[in-house]
Amino acid sequence: MAFATIDELASYTGVSIDPAQGALLLDLATSSIQEAAGQQILLVTDDQVTLKGNWSRRINLPQRPVVDVSQVVLSSGTALTDSDVAGPDSLTLQAGEDYLWQRSGTMWRPRGFTVTTEHTFDTGVWANWGGPDMEVNVIYSHGLDPAPDWVKGICLEAAKRVVVNPSGVQREAIDGYSVVFDRNLPAGVTLTQSEIDQLTRQFKKKTWTGQVSGM
Repeated sequence: MAFATIDELASYTGVSIDPAQGALLLDLATSSIQEAAGQQILLVTDDQVTLKGNWSRRINLPQRPVVDVSQVVLSSGTALTDSDVAGPDSLTLQAGEDYLWQRSGTMWRPRGFTVTTEHTFDTGVWANWGGPDMEVNVIYSHGLDPAPDWVKGICLEAAKRVVVNPSGVQREAIDGYSVVFDRNLPAGVTLTQSEIDQLTRQFKKKTWTGQVSGM
């Protein structure tokens, strides 16, 4: 899903937008923004990810902010699927007892956790994520709904630059015809360095706080 609509692009540019072209430009702008941010940004519900375990109490989810963690399964090598139920070589962790999570994307095992199990592995007194041979299968929801207005603004501005100036011309002379292109902004849907810097500050370096939960 793009960060802005075709109608919003038409209003922003003040010109009529071909629906197919507008949709493509907004999709390309959205992709560029997500790449610069290193995040999907928009809300994704019940996303599935398989992480490599470690001997630490902490493990990091790739997308943030995290809004819910609905399932965590430690597996000795069987990846989680929609129809998968915890089998003999897997252990489903209980939220609030076996793990906690934070909006920043960090999950951790509570200190002093013990487990009595007949499974083929045991996390032990000092709970961890099973070591590097363990898979940590997580179903979680992440992102923002809606996206911030300033993100929509970057999306519209990137698409607008192609609508009003598809060749990236910076200066054009009439007599003795010459054209100067903006070398800092190649033709096509691209982001300016200032836009990239803003996305980096807000997403790659941002510490999401405000919620610690196991529910």
